Amino acid sequence: MSHILHLDASPRGSRSVSRALTKEFVSSWVQHHPHDTDDKLMSCRI
Repeated sequence: MSHILHLDASPRGSRSVSRALTKEFVSSWVQHHPHDTDDKLMSCRI
């Protein structure tokens, strides 16, 4: 079993390409690896 730590740190918020890409990756990973876990940490927006 694996664990993914998903860090959201872009100050661009919903306009961030990196946030969209990592969100899609984590969603796909969890779907294909149902026994793995994930946590999401978000930074403060500037």
